[in-house]
Amino acid sequence: MNTEKNKQENKKALKILIPVSIAAGIIGGVIGGVSTTNKAQDLALVFKEWLEEFFILIGPWSVIVVSIAGLIVSFYIYKSAVKEYKENMPEGSNQELEEDLFKDVDHKISIGTLVNSVTMIVSFMLYAIVIAYLDVYIMSGAIILVAVSLLAFIITCLGQAKLQQMLVDFVKIMYPGKDGSVYDFRFSQKWEESCDELEKLLIYKAAYKAYKTTSGACCIALVITILLSFFFHYGPLPAMVVGCIWLTSIVSYCLEAMKLDK
Repeated sequence: MNTEKNKQENKKALKILIPVSIAAGIIGGVIGGVSTTNKAQDLALVFKEWLEEFFILIGPWSVIVVSIAGLIVSFYIYKSAVKEYKENMPEGSNQELEEDLFKDVDHKISIGTLVNSVTMIVSFMLYAIVIAYLDVYIMSGAIILVAVSLLAFIITCLGQAKLQQMLVDFVKIMYPGKDGSVYDFRFSQKWEESCDELEKLLIYKAAYKAYKTTSGACCIALVITILLSFFFHYGPLPAMVVGCIWLTSIVSYCLEAMKLDK
């Protein structure tokens, strides 16, 4: 019974997989063939030069603006959450009001954490532009601007670490059962251990969703980096980096699943 069911499911899936694979192969072959033409190479060279000019133009300024703006927004959300908690915390025991208040405050804390994390990652990505074209900035006399961007980057990193600590400490005030310091290398483990079963379920579901999203993003990024290498000839390193991230995600997931299964 199960064997027949498996055959039917496989046939149904193959009806979609085979045409998609053939189409992908044709598209890849066309792109590879087009990339060898002189016109395609010239267009790729023009685009590469335009992209470098764009990165050089926005490099230090983008670091300054994004880092400071993201940090300000994160602190504002944090202050808003604390203010709402202090002003609306009911006196005495009122479980219904407390649940509604905690729900709203938790949502703001989650947004603040998200903005803080996104700002940190984007700041690192943008500062990579400054490092990549550092010689260009020095030759053009923009060393002061680079120094200011470095200062903004350092201040933002320190501010983000402090803000993350403030967010966690505030959650621990709302929920006294929570444990862990953000400066502890075992913070994630201690925080997870202090969560109840429902909170752990939410963590696990969110983590699995992140795993699937990361796998899909790595697959797409790997294909894109391979195809673009035909035009820009940047070598295998970008594709290998994406592949290593994807491999790390898959292997760590499988090993942890086998460990838990035992």
